[in-house]
Amino acid sequence: MYEQILRAQPDHADTLNMLALLESQRGNLPRALDLIDRAIAIDPSQAAYRGTQGVILSRMNRLDESIAAYGAAVSLQPNLFQAYNNLGNVLRQRGMLAEAIDVYERSIAVESNQPQIYFNLGFALQEAARPQEAISCFERAETLLSANPQAAAEARLQLGLLHLQRGDFERGLHLYESRRDVLGFPVRRDFPQPLWDGSDLSGKTILLHAEQGIGDTIQFFRYVPPVCDRGAKVILLVPASLKRLMAAQNVCEVFDESDRLPTFDVQCPLGSLPHRFATRLDSIPATTPYLNAPTSLARDWNARLAQSAGTLKVGLVWSGNPRHQQNHLRSLPPAELTPLKGVEGVQFFSLQKDAPESARPDLQMIDWTSELRDFADTAALIAGLDLVIAVDTAVAHLAGALGKPTWLLLSEPAEWRWLLTREDSPWYPTMRLFRQSKPGDWATVIERVAVELRALTDSSAKE
Repeated sequence: MYEQILRAQPDHADTLNMLALLESQRGNLPRALDLIDRAIAIDPSQAAYRGTQGVILSRMNRLDESIAAYGAAVSLQPNLFQAYNNLGNVLRQRGMLAEAIDVYERSIAVESNQPQIYFNLGFALQEAARPQEAISCFERAETLLSANPQAAAEARLQLGLLHLQRGDFERGLHLYESRRDVLGFPVRRDFPQPLWDGSDLSGKTILLHAEQGIGDTIQFFRYVPPVCDRGAKVILLVPASLKRLMAAQNVCEVFDESDRLPTFDVQCPLGSLPHRFATRLDSIPATTPYLNAPTSLARDWNARLAQSAGTLKVGLVWSGNPRHQQNHLRSLPPAELTPLKGVEGVQFFSLQKDAPESARPDLQMIDWTSELRDFADTAALIAGLDLVIAVDTAVAHLAGALGKPTWLLLSEPAEWRWLLTREDSPWYPTMRLFRQSKPGDWATVIERVAVELRALTDSSAKE
């Protein structure tokens, strides 16, 4: 219909704007941009057209131009709260948190009853390490969304994550359960059996199933033995890459998605077990190792690692799962690791699977990752190392669960499980946390790691 209108009236600016939005939604971004540019040329006084231009440019990842377009929109129409909100989103994407917070607050000044703006402001405050203010924003969003169960669950989840990050597990774990009501959150909902509520399990069979990522599964596996102690028969459903490692613990029967599950009475996602056991910051079951590499695999890898006798053997991971929503924040460019090259007495071993040659740090690493079939192999290799240095990814959890000295490189802000300012982890006693002092500042983190690594090799040499 829009095309028919434009054939009759090629300079109908409103139609050009609407067709540009439609083409943008279809993914035809170059044509969408051409259409909206024509509309703006016809009538440059329309703030809505500039807003459409900002949407299209942001989808094309032309962020600076998008910021300029939204800026023009609010200059033309200062009460256009949605343009403020969109501008804040792009500023956040560019890492300009102070500017984003200011813009969101201006949007709220125009329209104070839009929950999405409070959501976005809360996210920006959280990323700016201002958790108390972020909590207030999510609480306000939850109040505004009380008539919308789905959106209210999202607000409760974000509020729960903030409480967890601050170490308030009593409130945080309760609110964290709302993730089950958030569409798109990776929690299995298709089991007909009831969700375990923490009640007596004597004589029952319970399915514990993985959710979210590999790292979460490793972190919460520590709760599987306590479930067994409740008198239940436990069956565990995990990703195939973890099956061999988990089965080697001889704690319970282990299955992956390709297996046919036996019958069971109740089920529970692993991420809900901390809540079921009323975990508090000072009662985390943190005895390690609670995972062990298969003995035969560890023996084989130790024989190969013996070739590097006399040096500190350090495993290295610099990038997480590219499908993770925050991977661009928690991963670091390989070139940032260059300062580690000057540390003598260290042999680095890559634990980074499938890294192309162009995306590897210049550290003369030994790379056997092509031989790592799954996390059982990775665990066996880690068992023979002296230290693991990793960004926030599954390998860091694995090293911590194995009781291996682990240095974790954290972006700012970090995920809730690493809390706010601690340099140790209540989840993993052998782990040290190296935090960014400000978002994106990996250089300072790596400089500190280099200093600590040099001190470690010096002390090893004296021994």
